[in-house]
Amino acid sequence: MRDSSASASGISDLPMQILIGACIIAFAAPIFYSAYDDISSNVTENRIEEELNVLLETMELVLAGDFGTTIEINLDLKGFGSVSIDKISIGGPLDDSPERFVLSYALSNGYGKKFTLDPPYPIVSSENSTLELNSGSFDLKVTNERNEMENHILVELL
Repeated sequence: MRDSSASASGISDLPMQILIGACIIAFAAPIFYSAYDDISSNVTENRIEEELNVLLETMELVLAGDFGTTIEINLDLKGFGSVSIDKISIGGPLDDSPERFVLSYALSNGYGKKFTLDPPYPIVSSENSTLELNSGSFDLKVTNERNEMENHILVELL
């Protein structure tokens, strides 16, 4: 026969064990969330920077060719975990704006970065403006073009 005092003691200790477990979870949850958020940010930044480097390399290949040289590429721009892509901006209008030399991105966590060709070269969309993309997969056509204003790279969404 079992000792009834041992089972009564175990039942009375159960609320204390639950309380200790809840405290451990309460203290650990913010640490785990912070780590998850940092990992999400790093993975998203790396993905976007890899894709934008592919675009920059494509632009350099187009510039190495003659006027009219065209290359089509696919960019897979997706966030990860708790971080999403707010905006990706490619080039700008062919006036004196500095945006025409820049590729940039902004994430939902406030982080962003800018890239340029070396040496800087004007980049424009078919509407003579900045091409803005969000999260998703995009087919782009990159062309080495010349018009009455200046030589530039034309980036079009297919």
